[in-house]
Amino acid sequence: MTLLATRPSWSLQDLKAELELSDGNLVTHLRTLHDNGYVAVTRPTHQAIANMIGSNIFNILGILGVTAVIAPMHVAPELARSDMWWMIGTSLLLLPLMRSGARLSRGEGALLFGTYLAYLMALIAL
Repeated sequence: MTLLATRPSWSLQDLKAELELSDGNLVTHLRTLHDNGYVAVTRPTHQAIANMIGSNIFNILGILGVTAVIAPMHVAPELARSDMWWMIGTSLLLLPLMRSGARLSRGEGALLFGTYLAYLMALIAL
C-alpha cells in the first residue's frame, strides 16, 4: 500500500517490476485491493483497439505481402466478389463508431456482432 501511495498512478508493468511479482500474482492482489476500495483499476481501451487494428493491418499487408513476394498467389474470384467488400464495409463501419466517444456502446457492439453474424450467414449461403 505504501508503494501505491508514492505515485498518482502505476502501470501494470511498473508495479510488476517494482514488486517482482508474476502477472497472475499481481492481478490477484490488485483485484483484492480494488474490491475493497483501496485502488481504482483502469484499462486503456484505446491501446487495445490500436493493437487490434495494427495487428490486422500487419497480418493483411505484411504477412500476405511477404508470402506473395516469396511465391505469387492466385486470388480466388469469390474472395474478390465477397470477402473484400465485407472487409471494406466493416472498416468503413468502424470509422463513425470510433469517433462516437471513448467507449463502444452496447448498441454499437450489437451492430458489430450483427454484422459478423450477417457475414457468417452470407458465407453459409455461398
